[in-house]
This record gives sequence, C-alpha cells and structure tokens, in this order.
Amino acid sequence: MAPKELCVGKYKLESSDKFDEFMSEVGVNFFLRKMIMALTPIVEVTKKDENNYSFKSMSALKNTDLNFTLNKEFEETRVDGVTVKTIISRKGNKFTQIQKGAKPIEIVREFTDDHLIITCDASYWMKQNEKIFTDKVKNLKRTFGTIGVPNKAKNVIFFLGDGMGLSTITAARLYKGNVDQTDPESGFLSFEKFPSVSLAKVNSLDTTVADSAATATSYLGGVKTNQRNLGVSGNVKPFDCEASKISSNRVTSIIRWAQEAGKATGVVTTTRVTHATPAASYAHTANRKWEHNTNGTECEDIATQLVFGETGKNINVVLGGGRREFLPQMPHEQESGLRSDRINL
Repeated sequence: MAPKELCVGKYKLESSDKFDEFMSEVGVNFFLRKMIMALTPIVEVTKKDENNYSFKSMSALKNTDLNFTLNKEFEETRVDGVTVKTIISRKGNKFTQIQKGAKPIEIVREFTDDHLIITCDASYWMKQNEKIFTDKVKNLKRTFGTIGVPNKAKNVIFFLGDGMGLSTITAARLYKGNVDQTDPESGFLSFEKFPSVSLAKVNSLDTTVADSAATATSYLGGVKTNQRNLGVSGNVKPFDCEASKISSNRVTSIIRWAQEAGKATGVVTTTRVTHATPAASYAHTANRKWEHNTNGTECEDIATQLVFGETGKNINVVLGGGRREFLPQMPHEQESGLRSDRINL
C-alpha cells in the first residue's frame, strides 16, 4: 500500500487554539460554539493540482467548503456571514491563512497523521488585549469624563491568590466579616474599594477548566496556552520539549518586561518557587511537572531556568519553598533533594 500523501485525505480536529474565542468574536453564540467543539468535525483535504486545494469540514451541524489557490487572494465568507479577503500559503504540513479586514487574523492548520490542529500565534492575544484595554479606557472616559492622574506609579506589586475567582473572593469577604464580628454581607475587602476593578478570563486553550500553569501564563504574559504549559504559546503541546525551545513560541512575562525597563524584580510565594504560578514569571516549559528533571528530554528544568535562565538569573529577590528541587538525591544526607542529575543548584 502506498503511503498517504502529506496533507491529503480526512483529518479529525484534535485541538483548536483560539477557535472558540474567534467564533465568539465574530458573533457565534455560546451554545452553538460549544456544540461545534463537542461534535468534533472531520476535515477532508483534496489536492486538485500543485497549487489548488479544497478544505471540506464535515460535522453533525454543518458542512463547509473552502476552495483556494496557494498564495492567491480570494474572498471568503466567515461563520458570521462577513466576507473578507483571504490568502493561504503552505510550508510542509502547515497551511497559514491570513484573513484580512478590520481585524486581521492568522490561522495555522497543522496536519499530523490523521489529526488537524488549528493554532494562532501569540501576537493575536497581544492585539486582543490591546483592543480590550483601549475600549475599556474609552468607556471609562465616556462614563466619568477625563480622569486626571496626579502621580505616575513607579512600581507594581502583582498580588495573586491561586484560584481567586468571584466565589473565592466572596468566601473571603464572608470569613473576614465573621472574624471581625461585622456584617459579612455588607462588608468589603480592601481591593473592592478601589475606584476601578476588572476581571480577567484565564481559561486554557485545550480544556474548559484551567490549571494554574496555563492561567499563570495568561495573566503574567498576556497569552493563553495549553493545560500544564508554562511561559509558552498555544503552538506548544503538552510534553513537546522541542517546540518549547523555539523562541517564537516563548511568552515574555511581566517580570521580564520590568527587567528590560531597568526595574528590580522579585517573586515571593507560599508554595515552591518552581511551582506553576511563580514559575510562569521566568520559565518556559511544556510540562509544569518538570521542576527538577525533564524525563530524559534535552529541555532545561524549571529550577535550572530560575538559576541560569535569562529572566530567572536577573530576579533580585526570590522567597519561597521548594529547596528539594535544587538539591541532588543524597539518601544518607539530611539535606537530600530530588535531582537525579546530581547537580546542586
């Protein structure tokens, strides 16, 4: 039997970095988005000749066809009914699609075995964050008029409680009221009295319920990623060491930005300093569990990145637990660690 030609045939949609957010952006309602993702579509790729292809998406909801010539602009009607100019190029097993218009979007389709992975690069998130921020500022000005700021902040303290959603904040407020013997229903936490309070969506790309690695990457770097990953974009799948070493897949954190601005930086935590939440400020890894070793891969573990990494080595203050991640295994010593490479960091 002849081997299957690359990027030709039927493929199952395995994961969709940013697909749900994109559908939301163009107006597809919540329930329809969830149905589309739950009813995993099959994409059939037909190669008509060297430069002409067809993508046919088949699902329980709807079948769609996309016919195109490589590197030639054409008009495409999106799921929201809007027609945009589009151009698609190919390199190896990846097709890169640029949808032009008021909100240009880059979509990368990667074909592996019998699966299709749709991804967007990290710059998408930066553009989205900038737009959201700009819109919020405009809304504030419309509501309150021009707000004068007499002094400019010199430093920033990013205070985080793991899992600090609305339910956790409510529980803390009620607990505070009981401890203070005041009315817990009418009291406030200190930051709830700030003139402006906002919310952040920090879901991971491949699961609905996120873990602290993906969420930390989101709020410390502004880019969403896959479950268990730290400091890398959605182009890196869990356990993919090689992809995590590609510079374009690495996410810059607020700690690094501060260092580049000449600021002193620090990380203080009640958990291990190599744990997911603090590690996202300095590490880039395809597995949050690679704290002291990387299971035989050639990637640097998180502890090593804290000591020798470009961001980690320039942090001025690090306070927290996790000494065992930096010490070698020494069964007969009082200060034995977990490192099997016998390195004492």
